[in-house]
Amino acid sequence: MSEQSPVQQIGNLVRYWVHYDNTITTLNKQTKAARDMRTEYETKILDSLKTSNIVDPVIQIGDGRLIVSADKYTAPLTFTSLDSLLHQYYGKKPGSKDETADILKFIKENRETTVTPCLKRQGSRVRSRSKE
Repeated sequence: MSEQSPVQQIGNLVRYWVHYDNTITTLNKQTKAARDMRTEYETKILDSLKTSNIVDPVIQIGDGRLIVSADKYTAPLTFTSLDSLLHQYYGKKPGSKDETADILKFIKENRETTVTPCLKRQGSRVRSRSKE
């Protein structure tokens, strides 16, 4: 049995990469569909509880229980939101110089970045054989 040439080895590695990339794409689509369905049922359950005037329910399920809770989400810090917030900050300090532009420029010029090589797929993806 002869050893593979470097080109053959790379070809095999690429085939495996493509296989797992396709697998990830398929699983991501399935995960999104499952999340969408879960959200749909969650909305129906919460609406039914509200319509039935059931407050603070505890619903027993096979591996535990479901409770109604409230999630709190904080908006991400983007340059647009930082700009707005800094203008508000300086607006509350009469007589002080608004240094928003200088601060944002400093942050943009000095934030840490990391560059790492990676493979990216271009062009059309192979469609899954299962019905979508």
